[in-house]
Amino acid sequence: MAVARVRRGPGFAHDVIYGDGPTKEIAQVGGAAEELALALRGIREGDGFAHDVLFGGDSNTSDALSNVTTITADLRDIVRGMKQGKGTIGALLVDPTIYEDVKRVLGNVERNSVLRALVRYSIKRDEQRPKVDVSKTSK
Repeated sequence: MAVARVRRGPGFAHDVIYGDGPTKEIAQVGGAAEELALALRGIREGDGFAHDVLFGGDSNTSDALSNVTTITADLRDIVRGMKQGKGTIGALLVDPTIYEDVKRVLGNVERNSVLRALVRYSIKRDEQRPKVDVSKTSK
């Protein structure tokens, strides 16, 4: 059954056995390998940041790498603190009651803004209506 399916095609096995083979795929891999070789040659023979990182370079590159290392360590400490529930964001992540409180407050603010909009709409509508004189006149 599997042999019949391969014989009928389509598919990779059918192309390899009965067709032109994986020529298209091999050409794509070859093209990618050429691009990779060019990129690596450019890094090896160039004087850019990647060359300096891989093969050693000037002090600016060392300073940049040191700064990146420091930033990464700082971010790791910040995330660790948040996971432990420290700070506002940490409390929101760890304590569901704080999340619910914030959600309720924001919901109230939204409802209040909707209520204000309704009041403004009502006032504008009343201002546009013709005035009715309701004063009593005595004879």
